Amino acid sequence: MSNFTLPREIRLGLIGGLIGTIVMDLVMIVTFLILGMPTDTFISVIGRSLGIFLFMIGITLEVGVLMPVALHYLTGLLTGLIFGAIMSKVEALREDARKGVVLVVLVTEVLCIGFFLPLTITLGMTASDMLSFLALTSFFHLVFSLVFVGFIYGNVPSILSKQ
Repeated sequence: MSNFTLPREIRLGLIGGLIGTIVMDLVMIVTFLILGMPTDTFISVIGRSLGIFLFMIGITLEVGVLMPVALHYLTGLLTGLIFGAIMSKVEALREDARKGVVLVVLVTEVLCIGFFLPLTITLGMTASDMLSFLALTSFFHLVFSLVFVGFIYGNVPSILSKQ
């Protein structure tokens, strides 16, 4: 496991971020179905928040569905990129998946709070609604983190290294 290079880590991070986001979205859809909520609840919240935020800074734009979905997937890719870059420089992460899980959970929550919490504020959510939203997204991010780290520390790296 000592032959890690920056490009390989970033490639694995990006692939893991994409896979983690896809699985997280599937879990999200099933969860919303179980709760009796529309399956696009999360994307709707992002879309409405983004539209209001853009309007507040003077940009009038029809957000639709594609932009919030793209933002969500870009966030997953950004998480993979950040983790891959850090992993390439921190040997302890290459040797201990538990430390990787902790780091990925922290990175995803920081990105969530940094990107999405300000957007939910623009919707005028109550503190209780914001906490519920954050708790639910934290669950989804844990799913993302476990899938992502499972990919990174699984057998896939040895397959990808054979070019």
